Amino acid sequence: MRGLFERSEVLKYWLATEAQVRRLKNNRRKNGLAAVISDDFNYLIRIENLFFGWNLTPWIRRKDSIDIAVLQRLKDAAPTTLTPGEMRRFVQAARRGPAGEPVDIRVHALGDRFVVHAALNGRVAARVPQTAGELRALLTRLKLKYRNIRITLIGTDLAKATEIFRFNLEAGIVFEFERLQELRPRRERQIREVIVFTNIAGAALPQLDKQLDFWSKGVSGFRFRHIFGQLTRKRVEAVLAVKEWDLLIYRGHGFVREGAIAWQLVDGAWTLPAFTCSAYMHLACLANPEELRLDRLPTARILTPLKAVEDFDDAGLVGYFIERYRASGSLISAMRAVQVMHPQFVFFSTAD
Repeated sequence: MRGLFERSEVLKYWLATEAQVRRLKNNRRKNGLAAVISDDFNYLIRIENLFFGWNLTPWIRRKDSIDIAVLQRLKDAAPTTLTPGEMRRFVQAARRGPAGEPVDIRVHALGDRFVVHAALNGRVAARVPQTAGELRALLTRLKLKYRNIRITLIGTDLAKATEIFRFNLEAGIVFEFERLQELRPRRERQIREVIVFTNIAGAALPQLDKQLDFWSKGVSGFRFRHIFGQLTRKRVEAVLAVKEWDLLIYRGHGFVREGAIAWQLVDGAWTLPAFTCSAYMHLACLANPEELRLDRLPTARILTPLKAVEDFDDAGLVGYFIERYRASGSLISAMRAVQVMHPQFVFFSTAD
């Protein structure tokens, strides 16, 4: 982003809530552009020229504000200065505009081709791309036209999910194992018991020592247990043997070994066994995710990033997930809501 000047001074960039931006306006020495967000740091409301008081994004309305993930270190009680690179994320989000009604895209990966169905407002369109290149072109056109798309990939190979993820569409991706599902709704096991492992072994990850009160206390109506420190295999296995958990959350270094998710513990790599819990969240790095195998997944429902995630508010992600889960009662709906703000996370579902 080019350096801009205003009244012979370098133009400054700010991140401020609605309450904070009034203080910036009252201080004439603090000029520049401000990304104005909601008080809970979840929505972009406008980008404003502080000196003139101009709203530079009039197409954004309060009722159609833009979901955005704010880095944990930028959340402060006072207005925060931004680098040009950090400001670019808010400018790009503003250019995309309000998401609008999502286009639901289902991609069925067959042996020699893909079958694509796109649905919006009760209307369905279909296309049969023959190659991955044709599929990428089709999904890119849909993204440019509708902005808000969500993709469900149906197949038998997780490599297809990582291939679509590399298209960089900034869209939530759900992988579902190819099967003939029963059409009647089935009652899912409710999430109430949550176990959180924070593993500080290995290279430091900025978010691991943040929001420790949240991880220990959890959310009202849900029982959290938090295991923190230089984790060993004996300590992890002892906790998992106590009871069957509804949701397992891991914060720390991980990688894929022989097709399975492994944690980098103090005493070496530890591969997750097959759990009977409802869901697993991997909230840090997962190296070589393209090597994941369906028959080695630790549970039937997994949320994991498919690229490195640096310094993000993982407590905010889990808090928002539980809020949406409590409101909808649906795990998949809550996961979709999380992907709006964190499209780098992919949800794998292999449950019947």
